[in-house]
Amino acid sequence: MKTPRLTGSLEERKNRMSSHRKCGAWIASAILASFAAAHGQAAALPCVQRAINWENASNFNHVTFAVVALHQSGEGAYASGGLAVSNCNRKPYADGLVSCLVTQSLPVDALLLHPLSANRNDFLHLWVDVIPSDTLAQVHFRQPNATYDFDPVCVGNLLVGNDQWGNHWTVSFNLNQIAVH
Repeated sequence: MKTPRLTGSLEERKNRMSSHRKCGAWIASAILASFAAAHGQAAALPCVQRAINWENASNFNHVTFAVVALHQSGEGAYASGGLAVSNCNRKPYADGLVSCLVTQSLPVDALLLHPLSANRNDFLHLWVDVIPSDTLAQVHFRQPNATYDFDPVCVGNLLVGNDQWGNHWTVSFNLNQIAVH
């Protein structure tokens, strides 16, 4: 292997080496920052925290949700129901607990949409086991035969993500007040 020769004056070579060191330091800093973000640095999910704060503010406040899932095959699902505030496990990214939203004791019925099937629609029980308030936990939905996990991202007041099966999920949160007469 041939070693490249450095050309130019001593001052020019020092400047080039200084630029290379700066560039290398910048790249190393970027890699370390992305590693820290992916491993242990929680980012808040304001769309979820807003719903948790609403639920906790008053006994008359209640949070409901609507969720849609769409697979690239055209299969889809829709569900809605009530949510409760809880503390959930941060796995797989960290230890400990995080404030979260979960379905209340019963599952919700998800309407499954099969556009290319003779049996176009049917229902499936769906539980919301974890909608975390930060990014150190995954969203975890469950049905009798599978689970759906994804890294959550807030887009405005919507929560979105893609699961391990190729489904794209969008969750909206509705902040309600129970009317007392």
